[in-house]
Amino acid sequence: MRDHGSNAARRLFLKQSGAFSLMGAAAPLAMNLAAASALAAPAATDYRALVCVFLYGGNDAFNTVLATDDPSWANYTAVRNQQPESIALLRNKAADKTQTPGSPAWLGGVLPISPATVQAGRSFALHPMLPDVQGMFNTTKRLAIVANVGPLAEPLKKSDYASGLKQKPKKLFSHNDQQSTWMALAPEGATVGWGGRMADAVVGANGNSLFTAIAPSGGSVWLSGKTVQQYQTGDAGPIRLGPPPAPNGVKWVYDSDAVGMALERMERLGSIFTSE
Repeated sequence: MRDHGSNAARRLFLKQSGAFSLMGAAAPLAMNLAAASALAAPAATDYRALVCVFLYGGNDAFNTVLATDDPSWANYTAVRNQQPESIALLRNKAADKTQTPGSPAWLGGVLPISPATVQAGRSFALHPMLPDVQGMFNTTKRLAIVANVGPLAEPLKKSDYASGLKQKPKKLFSHNDQQSTWMALAPEGATVGWGGRMADAVVGANGNSLFTAIAPSGGSVWLSGKTVQQYQTGDAGPIRLGPPPAPNGVKWVYDSDAVGMALERMERLGSIFTSE
């Protein structure tokens, strides 16, 4: 049986490799997204970028943005008042740095925020470790909070979930699958993310550019498109694509001499084509 998915992936790889090689001596410029993107043309008067920070670890959302009106706070503290020590944050209390680091008493009271649209009888606050975020929300107005967002198949209440009459996200309660669903609208194994789809839609403005986004810590399915690919960097900066010897102990792509030499041959071949 023929694996059509593998054939499609192979054709995409060859197409992208060919486009990269045809850049010839200009191939290193593909890494310069500002030069490759029409959005950075000399006529532009400013710059806009979409920055997405994805937390792979579990974020305790109910300890990040908190409802602090009396009924909400009573429910919050009742749930978090576990033994032998409560894990509920404090509403109005100065931090006591003599207490155990990270404990509610050591952290101090939550940080009140002032929404532009006031909800009658409601009040809200942020975790004590987010004073900069509080300033961006209250003072400079550069931050908005969107709550109760998730990868649902359709609106779903607790009673709907219990009845089993409505669609649920695939592989619900599987941490890795829900991470993938956030990035690609599909469980683990997805290869194209919604950020990549967005890049595919605007790639026409970028000429022959293969790289329209940067992943600062390895690859991300969120940035993978059907046509364009993310420019991946590591913790130490851009991944070098050339052959050995690597200066100053810098690793080559995949830490492979063979891959480095192959990329050099592709660049030379592209130079021959473009010169002719």
